[in-house]
Amino acid sequence: HIKLSELQNELIHTPEVQRLAWITQMGLTKLVFPGANNTRLEHGLGVSFIANKIANHLEFDFNDTNLVTSAGMLHDLGHTPFSHTLETLLPKDHMEFTSNLITGKENMPFEGAGKVPEILEKYDLNPKDVADLINRKYTKKKCLQQVVFGEIDADQLDFLQRDAHYTGTSYGVIDAGRIINLMEIKNDEIVFKEKGVSALESFLTARDHMYSDVYIHHTGNIAEKMLLRAMESAVKKMPDFYYYTDAELLTKLKQSNNYAEDITNRIIYRRLFKRAYRISSRGINKENVEKIKKLTKKGEDKIEEKLLKETGIKKGYILVDLSAEAVKISEPRLKQVNVKILKKDGSITSLIKMSLIAKALSKKEAVSSLFSVYCKSEDKEKVKKATKKMIEKL
Repeated sequence: HIKLSELQNELIHTPEVQRLAWITQMGLTKLVFPGANNTRLEHGLGVSFIANKIANHLEFDFNDTNLVTSAGMLHDLGHTPFSHTLETLLPKDHMEFTSNLITGKENMPFEGAGKVPEILEKYDLNPKDVADLINRKYTKKKCLQQVVFGEIDADQLDFLQRDAHYTGTSYGVIDAGRIINLMEIKNDEIVFKEKGVSALESFLTARDHMYSDVYIHHTGNIAEKMLLRAMESAVKKMPDFYYYTDAELLTKLKQSNNYAEDITNRIIYRRLFKRAYRISSRGINKENVEKIKKLTKKGEDKIEEKLLKETGIKKGYILVDLSAEAVKISEPRLKQVNVKILKKDGSITSLIKMSLIAKALSKKEAVSSLFSVYCKSEDKEKVKKATKKMIEKL
């Protein structure tokens, strides 16, 4: 049960926040895990709730508590339809877009929109402070920034549990209550008591497994890469697509051009492309490490062009995926394992010095597929042969 404060209640009834009820939290992951239909609105509620629990545990004052709970509620305002899938098409980073909505620099074209800054000011909050917390630029109190976006924060404590529940997996099961109770403030920073190292290790392991086995599952990746290519072909006709809901985007895509219509229907009716070639991070040899570096330098578009020319396949029907690079951009926290630990003698050390698990995860690649090529099932052998030939020449 979540009891909303007056501030939270006013924020949740804005059109900007209600739009998030129609945007799925995990994009097209539901094509792999059919229960994964949870929304960004649920997540925003959860983050706000957990931020409030952390604030109460750390005995924040009333204003600071309102600051982190409102940031939790609003942190995803600028997400595109299907969450992270279409971020590369945004004219600006989605975090910056979120910040602008909160400060009133930009407004969504809905009736009643644009009142978020007014509501925040009503409760003696500076909209810029809320925006800075979300954009990781808040410098007044480090502990407040850590609650919203840090090594272990309210955002991750919510989505790992929520997404594990909706996908039906056990990877994201963490003891959030214990993790919160381990928190203390030292020198304006959140640190964790030494006795909770095992709980922190479980959190880091859960996060790693959710990324490698759920968020970056290759079937979901294929569908999201297909959606991105369809949008690239249609984005000039939909310059304001980032205001849409998931359903609105699919409807407009089907009406935009023949290629976008075909790809959208393939996604809706699950006639997805197949993986023709893959280089895995598991047991990767030095030769393939060098090849991945060369492929990354070339970029997905140029590799696709080369394979299309080699196979004679129509543009848009061979897709190259350099997943590891995309994850580094979309989720920088994956490599943040150096949590500060408060030892029993009162000294501060880092988790990476106390935990072999944390040290190993700092070096581990979260994505198992470093390089993949997707195409229609009938073209699979042709594309596989062309890709092997290209790789051998690198």
